[in-house]
Amino acid sequence: MLVLLMSGARVTITEERATGAGAASEAAAVLSSLRLEVAQPHDVGAYQCRAQYRDDIVQQHVFVALGTSAPVLLYRFIAHRLQPGPAVSLKCIARATPTPHITWTLDGFPLPQSHR
Repeated sequence: MLVLLMSGARVTITEERATGAGAASEAAAVLSSLRLEVAQPHDVGAYQCRAQYRDDIVQQHVFVALGTSAPVLLYRFIAHRLQPGPAVSLKCIARATPTPHITWTLDGFPLPQSHR
């Protein structure tokens, strides 16, 4: 039996039996592979391959992580000159891996949640 676990959750895999001159007559080889075509954040985690026959078990672990990228601002502010009274909306759009956290300040001081 060959089992592949991803962060403790079982992943569906397919198996192939190896045949030919390299395969011993008493032992059968099993080839199993997992391919992530387009790695996504939900693919990050600890992968484990475990082969078992009766009470004998061998296993191997690997941790898959996505690379990081620095935050990039996708939208630039437009200057506003206002009279007292009207509402104004400011937009901040940023992209990074992992997803960036955006905070707002006024003259260097954090804005309370109610002002956002």
